[in-house]
Amino acid sequence: DQLKILHRVISSKEENEKNENLRLDAKTASWVWGKLLKVIGFAHDIDIVNGAINDSNVMLVPDEHGIIVFNWGRAVVSNSDQAKFADIRNAASAVLLSLQTDKNGRLMQDDLYLDPQQKEEFENYFRRILSGEVMGLSAYDLKDQFYEMIYSFWGQEFYPYTTFDRS
Repeated sequence: DQLKILHRVISSKEENEKNENLRLDAKTASWVWGKLLKVIGFAHDIDIVNGAINDSNVMLVPDEHGIIVFNWGRAVVSNSDQAKFADIRNAASAVLLSLQTDKNGRLMQDDLYLDPQQKEEFENYFRRILSGEVMGLSAYDLKDQFYEMIYSFWGQEFYPYTTFDRS
């Protein structure tokens, strides 16, 4: 069974390169982001900082709604808020790349699942991370804030892995 799962694992970078005309939609990106924050939060709780999270090291398992943070070779033991926040900001950048955003976290395309007000709130959440405004908050705190926001958008429901045209 593990081999079946491994055959379906793809990095977010590979997904972007293989399907350069596709992007994740906001709902799919949301489940990826929530899972990433859970993994990061678990590691940070025991003072492990990955130090290498990027779009090449975030592996997606679409059929299982799962992610794997690959490459822990640069991981260190650290209780530094700055080092922990770097993991969070790098993970956010990886997710935003899959959503097709500009360098400030603004969605470059309209998303079928976000009305204009939701889009603004969604973008602002990630802009606060990219700007460092939320440094000092744990991955779990950011996950809770994020889930509160997206549950207010869509409720708590299962959503399949999907993509949209970038054009």
